[in-house]
Amino acid sequence: MLDWVIAKMKREFGVEVKGEEVGYEAYEFYHDEMGQLLIPVEHVKKLPNPLLLEALMYVERV
Repeated sequence: MLDWVIAKMKREFGVEVKGEEVGYEAYEFYHDEMGQLLIPVEHVKKLPNPLLLEALMYVERV
């Protein structure tokens, strides 16, 4: 996943990113923990339980 982010940043934005500059977070949610305003119930039923969401972040230093 990290290699994908580095390649995507270079390809899409022309930004050279080092692996240690990328932050990673993961969140695990059970269906009963997800608010209906975020994801409608009919869609939640189709998702794995628990659902793992991953986020990779890069902040460009100016």
